[in-house]
Amino acid sequence: MKKYLITLTFGPVQSFLAQARKTKDLWAGSDILSRICRETIAHALDNYQMKNHFPNMGTKPKSLPNRFSGIIETDNIQAAGQDLKNKLDQSFKNKAKTVLHNDQQQTPEFMRQIDNLLDIHWAAVEFNEAEDDFKTKFKQVNQLLAATKNARPFAQLNEKAGRKCALSGERNALYYRPNSKGKKPAFLSPTAVQKDEPGNLNPGEAIDVIGWIKRRWAGNCASAAFPSVAKIALGEALQNAKAKSSIAEFKEMFIQEHFDAQFLYEENLTDAILNRDQLLKHTFDQQRKEVRKARKRIEDALGAEGLFLQRHYALVMLDGDSMGKWVSGDFLSEDSAVTLQDYHAKIGEKMQQYITAVSDAFDDDKGKLVYCGGDDVLGFINLKYFAEVLQELREKFPEFADSGTARQSTASAGVVIAHYKTPLSVVLKEARAAEKRAKSVEDKDSLAITALKHSGEVEKLTVPWTKELADKSKPWITDIIDQIASRTATELISKNAQRNMLTILKNAQSGQEKLNGVLIKQAIERSVDLKTRKEPTSKTALNDLVKSYQNILDYVENDTQKFGLLLEIANYIGRKTSS
Repeated sequence: MKKYLITLTFGPVQSFLAQARKTKDLWAGSDILSRICRETIAHALDNYQMKNHFPNMGTKPKSLPNRFSGIIETDNIQAAGQDLKNKLDQSFKNKAKTVLHNDQQQTPEFMRQIDNLLDIHWAAVEFNEAEDDFKTKFKQVNQLLAATKNARPFAQLNEKAGRKCALSGERNALYYRPNSKGKKPAFLSPTAVQKDEPGNLNPGEAIDVIGWIKRRWAGNCASAAFPSVAKIALGEALQNAKAKSSIAEFKEMFIQEHFDAQFLYEENLTDAILNRDQLLKHTFDQQRKEVRKARKRIEDALGAEGLFLQRHYALVMLDGDSMGKWVSGDFLSEDSAVTLQDYHAKIGEKMQQYITAVSDAFDDDKGKLVYCGGDDVLGFINLKYFAEVLQELREKFPEFADSGTARQSTASAGVVIAHYKTPLSVVLKEARAAEKRAKSVEDKDSLAITALKHSGEVEKLTVPWTKELADKSKPWITDIIDQIASRTATELISKNAQRNMLTILKNAQSGQEKLNGVLIKQAIERSVDLKTRKEPTSKTALNDLVKSYQNILDYVENDTQKFGLLLEIANYIGRKTSS
């Protein structure tokens, strides 16, 4: 038997994940892709004795990327490559059939949507361990793979004109739920199936087979029950011991499979919503007053603890910088004794450790992890823990410098702050754009923040994770944000005072006056009457404020526009996390 170095990749990934209106759509898409990759790697291990595979599945990670490589043994590489491709494709189809097994009408139109989803590519080169250099062969096989992908062969999905899926907007909708008046959506395919499942379809919603698989996926997985954005935003309130009994009493009034944390918000307990899906256990007229009173008792219990019902959360996308070059060994020094195979093993081990660290970072009420493939992360953050979780994600990112290179590994992230009613598709799009902004910085290792205010305003800021300042300190941007947000929450310095200070600094800069500690102190003194604040009014407090704002200006290199954005975003977090 001959040995071959093979690389296989599949998609779509970004579009498949982005086609989501509920958090469980997002999670299901990620989980499905990870599972079919894991099963294909296992097939290669069992049938082709694959070794030196990357990524490594030693600890059976929950998440895997959409590609893998390794050395396999076979007498027919064409047949082996096609077999792995078929295994991946069949793995997805088997999962689809598991979800659809109760559906009676699996017409050709249904199956075509499943058959045409995955786009799979593979490439292989013969590899002789005694003669060939692994690093050279690894680059060669990836060049072949890139050439294969550039050809972009695809199968045309021929469908009759009809209503498109509410998630993808690409394929015909084949599952639907009648609207509140009992009418089915217009222009549906004749083969579309009605599903009266409030947990999976909203009134009047129509989705394709792929969307239906995502909606049903949670019910077919033991590890299911992915929380809604409302539940993520309410994490701290839901965990409060004093409010738990009131929350339990409130939930008992609902049919359990129909309950969602969003009903804790007063605006979602209107007559129209409560009566629409028959949410309550008893008749609408009997329960509507009682359910509102029960919700008010929750609010009062939280208020006594200094808490409130938060309505905002954050979505983060983090990705290792230049990972293609790291994996290809481009950063290995010329005289390094480490081979690329050993290097892959070390990187893989560090990635496994990072997956564990990331899972821990999202523990309890801090948020919910959607995906961590070792060097990339997608997750929801409770806004109270915004700075803490982000800093932990970056601080614990694996350092590859001790794996054969002196270069430091870095990661960049895009994070979006949004109201729980902002469409998830919009939040995902903005998060991806923010991540791209962070990656576009010359030296990368940056954080891009987008605040989608419920008023419609959008604030965007891109800054390095950490920076050495004039006083030789090296603060994290997350610490700075946390400090400003805390001041907003405790009213040490008001939002208007900070705006006045910013105006003074901008005017000084436009007059070409150098921004320094003296000027900042004067601006603060003219903007803030410390005697009216709750915090100590001593000279020490004023000096601490001056030093803090001087450091912030130093961090953004005296850019008053960035300074203002940083204040605005941090103030926004402070306001949305304090009652």
